[in-house]
Amino acid sequence: MHPWDAPLDDEEWRSWLLRHDFGQLIAPGDGRDLPIVVPTHFLYDGSTSVRLHLAKPNPVWAALSERSRALLTVVDDYTYVPSAWQAAPGSFGIGAATTAIPPAAFPTCSSAARA
Repeated sequence: MHPWDAPLDDEEWRSWLLRHDFGQLIAPGDGRDLPIVVPTHFLYDGSTSVRLHLAKPNPVWAALSERSRALLTVVDDYTYVPSAWQAAPGSFGIGAATTAIPPAAFPTCSSAARA
C-alpha cells in the first residue's frame, strides 16, 4: 500500500469499518482457477473479529476447507471522475481523453484472516 493511501493509525480504519456491514468474502481455496467471492453482510466487533453467516450449501465452505485463508473487502462511497476533467483531449489513451478508461476514487478496506 502506498503511504498516501494508508490509514493514519489503526483507529482510523477500525472506526471506518464499524460504520459498514457489507463486503465481499474472497476465499482462494487450493488449486482453483478463480477464488470464490461471496457478497455478504458482516458484523465487526471493533477490535479483531468479523462475524458473518454463511448457509451450509454456500460454495465458500469448500474453498475454506481446502485452505483456511480468506479476504474481506469493503468498499465505501465511490465517485466517477470523467477523463475530460483530468486531461486535454488526445493527451492519453487512444484518441481523445473522453475515450480513455476514466479513473474512479473510492475508499476501501481489506483484511486477510484465517477461517
